[in-house]
Amino acid sequence: MSRRQAALLALALAAISVALGVFKLARREYPLTAVDALNRTVVVPAKPSRVVSVAPSITEIVFALGAQDRLVGVTSFCDYPPQLKKLVESGKIAVVGGWWDPSLEKIVSLSPDLVLLDSGVGYHAELAKRLEEQGIPAYALKKGVTLNEVYENIRAVGELLGCREKAEELIKSMERRLSWVREKVAGREKAGVMYVLWLNPLSTAGGGTFLSEIAEVAGGYNVFSDMQGWPNPSLEEVLARKPDIIVITAGMMKEKPEDILEKLKGDPVWKLVPAVAEGRVYFISGQAENAFLRPGPRLAEAAELLAKMVHPEAFGVKLPLVIGDDYSRYITQLGGELSYRLWLHVPAVMATAGT
Repeated sequence: MSRRQAALLALALAAISVALGVFKLARREYPLTAVDALNRTVVVPAKPSRVVSVAPSITEIVFALGAQDRLVGVTSFCDYPPQLKKLVESGKIAVVGGWWDPSLEKIVSLSPDLVLLDSGVGYHAELAKRLEEQGIPAYALKKGVTLNEVYENIRAVGELLGCREKAEELIKSMERRLSWVREKVAGREKAGVMYVLWLNPLSTAGGGTFLSEIAEVAGGYNVFSDMQGWPNPSLEEVLARKPDIIVITAGMMKEKPEDILEKLKGDPVWKLVPAVAEGRVYFISGQAENAFLRPGPRLAEAAELLAKMVHPEAFGVKLPLVIGDDYSRYITQLGGELSYRLWLHVPAVMATAGT
């Protein structure tokens, strides 16, 4: 390429950058028009001041963006960050029903100017239509199956609420933590990871999911990455794939971790699985479980927890086999991340690490 061609290319790229910049600025102006995950065109007339979130992960995103003062309604499943409970108890935020079956009447009674829905929940599509009939803007976010979809949801909420810069800061904060984890485990032998979402019938996380992605970030690999989505493998398939680490979402099973572990050790097949035989079965419940399973800002923290299970020697820590609501005590405070951790209102007590 000649100097003249290089100069022309540089000018063209600069022009494109300017054009994109103007486009982004224009998108921030209200009324704002956007197409949601249900392929619906949604018009938000003015900057929302009364927002209803109909999914726990969406509520966490709103808090992470510092827009919790605009929330007027959440579901009974929304339980994080900790200060949310006080806001609900004080009456500042109302509960509109369950995640799967929110009440249209309750939502309408709050006079919201924006309702944020989860396209992964079947009833939310019907709810979106009925809210539209009431003249209430309702935007359905993506299912959040992958990390990229989680980032897209954060950007969408930031755009809708008029805090796009904060959304980008939040994404960068997540990416910094993920990069830090990758660096800590770089060069170490990858361990096979298996998630147990349910024992009977057996359910796990396959490829194309954020759980599979964070296994890679953590210096491991998902032993069921060749099965897409949320497969139901046989015990024989588990034994054949020899997972080194098993992470069980114990909170969903309503059984004590020690009881589950005894069942595994006493089973003629499970006891032969390396993770069970070597005592590397971890149980996550409460907010630790939510950090892993909700497609929101805490997935980067879940990746760090998993990395400390897979490669404890890389971090100089040994996690307990049962981790619950106090999981944040095992999360490292990274330099330059204060603005992100403020929304948690839970101090990290691990040693500060540089970025």
